[in-house]
Amino acid sequence: MVTMKTLETVNTARCLYECHDASSGIYDGGVRLVCDGDVADGAGDPQPGHYRISAALGLVQVGALPVFGLTAGYPHDADPHELAGAAHG
Repeated sequence: MVTMKTLETVNTARCLYECHDASSGIYDGGVRLVCDGDVADGAGDPQPGHYRISAALGLVQVGALPVFGLTAGYPHDADPHELAGAAHG
């Protein structure tokens, strides 16, 4: 089972959101976005419909402002503190 958590905005202009527990993906209104990996893996911003993470900072950057609101999924029986930085697509 997956538990969903609404992501808090950090910087609207850069499409940055706080996220420590996205081991089951990032969603905009139930539509799963594509993970482009960690910010350290490349430069530039993600394309619309995509996201990238910063495991070290606990942030996720999406390619466009969400239409319905961002949520992150993680396994229901997992401790979110153990998942810090474990975000992947």
